Amino acid sequence: MCSNLTCSLNKILIVALDNIGDCVMATALLRPLRHMFPYAALSLWIKEYATGLFDGVPSLHKVHCCDPFWDRAPE
Repeated sequence: MCSNLTCSLNKILIVALDNIGDCVMATALLRPLRHMFPYAALSLWIKEYATGLFDGVPSLHKVHCCDPFWDRAPE
């Protein structure tokens, strides 16, 4: 049985737009969020250069890769 919040939240976006270390640290949220919101689609927004780190992560519904307008990926 789930609470109103647990059942009503169907999408969660984790934003980790700083550097690779922050992206890796954000993965620590996946398991607790999946436990608290078992029916929600978990997505991650990261910079383009970190895309390959999250290929095949089963708890993620989608990985959004886009550099924010205020920053660019290192070349």
